[in-house]
Amino acid sequence: MIRLTYDPINGECMPDGICVQRAQELIKNHKQHNDFWVKEGKPFCVTQVFANELFFHAFRVQVKRGLIACEEVEVTFGDHRITINKDGRCHTWPPGFCDHTDVLLEALF
Repeated sequence: MIRLTYDPINGECMPDGICVQRAQELIKNHKQHNDFWVKEGKPFCVTQVFANELFFHAFRVQVKRGLIACEEVEVTFGDHRITINKDGRCHTWPPGFCDHTDVLLEALF
């Protein structure tokens, strides 16, 4: 299981140029450790608290590419659970969740 938590104030912020790499590293870390812990009969969870929406979009692309199953990903934002489907799409998108760019771009119209 990979648990992603969006916290736009206190989450980890990473440069745009490494968001895809960071998402791939999380998945690789999950796969390496998950295989070991499942053999030991214990659950394993990789947790990432993030602050920038580009990282989330990069992670969704990895789901679409099949690098990790959508069932192995849990996304939270406050009291909200965001589900990613196999195509990398989200069924819910609560206000305030990874929408800072959209809010700023709307102000330009």
